[in-house]
Amino acid sequence: MQIKKLESDIGLPLTEQIGKKISLTEAGTAFYLVSRDILDRMIHNMDDLYLIGKPPESSELEFQSYLANPMVVVAPVDHKLANRKSNPAVRYCGRTLHHA
Repeated sequence: MQIKKLESDIGLPLTEQIGKKISLTEAGTAFYLVSRDILDRMIHNMDDLYLIGKPPESSELEFQSYLANPMVVVAPVDHKLANRKSNPAVRYCGRTLHHA
């Protein structure tokens, strides 16, 4: 059921079933590779923070909203921006940001 929800959220089919075999679509393969790269970067602490549009409902990560739209900052708990009540976008000017 989580795959169907994810497909609905991004608006593309990620898997296809032919007979009893389920395989990734082209979009599913691309999504998997990008997701794996982002998780690898997070695991190896390669970036300071991440900006995402919709945080997962259950996660071990901490999220903090910073704009009226549903974008949040994702950063380690000890990051200097992680525990602020407000993180205006101007703080990020001049920094390299990676997005998903």
